[in-house]
Amino acid sequence: MVLYQYVRRHGSFIAILAVATILYVATYLTLSVNGKYVRRPSGERRYAGFGLAAWDRSLWQPVGVRWERRRDITGEYVTDGNELGWLFLPMLIIDRTWFHETHSLYED
Repeated sequence: MVLYQYVRRHGSFIAILAVATILYVATYLTLSVNGKYVRRPSGERRYAGFGLAAWDRSLWQPVGVRWERRRDITGEYVTDGNELGWLFLPMLIIDRTWFHETHSLYED
């Protein structure tokens, strides 16, 4: 009975939240379907003497969405991304974990 009263009182909020969630997921899926793998440096491998990071991984990137975590020259992890990368970060993590894994270009 309490649940029924809650839904009756807040029904429009729940409906708006459900529609927003569906649009969020559908938008990400559209961007991901049109995405591709790009070569990016992880910061783990560097050219001797130069300190420049080698392009040593293939990272999934949906269209217009850019977000990555890499090691900088001091050894600390840094994150870099655009607005869409930060907006869709939860979906991007799920996508890269279960559907489009990051590939190393060098075998260890």
